Amino acid sequence: MHELVQLAVGGLFLGGIYVLIAIGMSTILSVTGILHIAHGANLSLCALTFSALASTNILIAVLATTAVSLAFTMASYEFLYRPIGHRQTTLFPLFLVSFGLWIVGSSVLTLIFSATASHPRTSLNSTMDIGWLHLLKINLLAFGVAIACYAATRLFLAKTMTGSLMRAVACNRDMADVWGTPRRRAERVAFAMAALLAVPAGIFVAYTLGAYPTVGDTPLLIAFSTVILGGVGSIAGAAGAALLFGVIQGVAVWKLPATWQDGVVFGVFLLLILVSPRGLATLRTRRPAGTRSASK
Repeated sequence: MHELVQLAVGGLFLGGIYVLIAIGMSTILSVTGILHIAHGANLSLCALTFSALASTNILIAVLATTAVSLAFTMASYEFLYRPIGHRQTTLFPLFLVSFGLWIVGSSVLTLIFSATASHPRTSLNSTMDIGWLHLLKINLLAFGVAIACYAATRLFLAKTMTGSLMRAVACNRDMADVWGTPRRRAERVAFAMAALLAVPAGIFVAYTLGAYPTVGDTPLLIAFSTVILGGVGSIAGAAGAALLFGVIQGVAVWKLPATWQDGVVFGVFLLLILVSPRGLATLRTRRPAGTRSASK
């Protein structure tokens, strides 16, 4: 039993990386309606950039990683999503564009960087004992950063004028244009937030999984599943589902080989999405058939 709890707690803390990815993707999806799948290539780019520079100076590595993340993400919006979205009436072409950018980005990274995984050196790869639990310090740090970034995102959206603008655009993008709301500014801020959140995510991915051209693919798919499962537009739902998937991924190796981890996670996702196709957040709002709402 101790082993199961150990795996669950380790998975919970590792789920902090998925939280960082999920809240960025959820913000973009709710404000723009775009499924930014190319975020996976950006995660790999962040991990590779940081890993290449971490041995020289950590601060320079973080600043360079932030610069390339912002450049990749904002260029995707300005030169692909915005021009194509202006000429299209549906969002599906933008999904295809994002998917294509993801594939092209991963291929370019494979040409530039070695396919061999590199691991930045850190003293945080050691464990810390809490009772009979043995926890990796880097996972604890990732979890703490994820909670801080989640709180900062919620505070920004709730307490700032720009956050109010983004929430208004998320509620009704078409009416935002009618009201004269600067929708494009809200969209740019959403992409910039996702780019900034990808920086710590990419750094922790490099430390825990290693840095190689496709390292961001699986975390991206898991985080994307949490966005759908948590309910489109719900940052809290996405973060909660991300932690849940981290726990599932951790305990999956209790009785199964490690190669089954991802299969178990996506298997659980399929079962849960069958129960609630619109996300788990809708379960609490469902009423039994035949009941009347209080307002009627």
